[in-house]
Amino acid sequence: MVPDDLRLRVLQALAEADAGDLAMTSLLDPPQVPEIQVALSNGSVEALVYLVPASEACDGVALVVPATGTVQALPLPGLRIAGATPVARYLEAYEERRTAQPGAKDAAVARWQGTLDDVCEWAWLAAVRHIIRHCATWDLARPVRLALVPLGALALVPWHAANARVGAQRRYAIQDAVFSYGASARLLCRSLLRPVADVQAVIKSD
Repeated sequence: MVPDDLRLRVLQALAEADAGDLAMTSLLDPPQVPEIQVALSNGSVEALVYLVPASEACDGVALVVPATGTVQALPLPGLRIAGATPVARYLEAYEERRTAQPGAKDAAVARWQGTLDDVCEWAWLAAVRHIIRHCATWDLARPVRLALVPLGALALVPWHAANARVGAQRRYAIQDAVFSYGASARLLCRSLLRPVADVQAVIKSD
């Protein structure tokens, strides 16, 4: 079985592995907009989207950096982690599952799975629908390609699985967009600027 937190673990491992050869450029040093746009164009990605959770002082925001054009800040008042919210319950269940002792593991996993539907619906309402609606103004003939950089605990949310109920059915975010993730904008830019590996050559070399 593939671990449900594999994406986060891989991103963390990549960040640690890359840290040794970053020279003067830190993963924590965000790239400038022109650098991001060059990387996005190289990787055929329409936009990088920072997801910033709300704080006591201000609402949440999606900072959309397009491959061309100007940066847009989309207000997301529902992007709150604290309080009695679906995402707070999901994060609590996630931590409980992660730290559960063997005898309590099954119950912890079941509780965490029970929060998934709610957090995926919350993800749609709080953020993803607004992002997709904004990207729809670009009039693409295919699903938009987005690179997400969720900050803090938002990195644990499965944004690609965000969904809304349409009658008796669910409509998922991946029907409207292609998602990739970055542990940081700096790491994402580095990966997009690297040459694409020839899959067949890699297979033959094995």
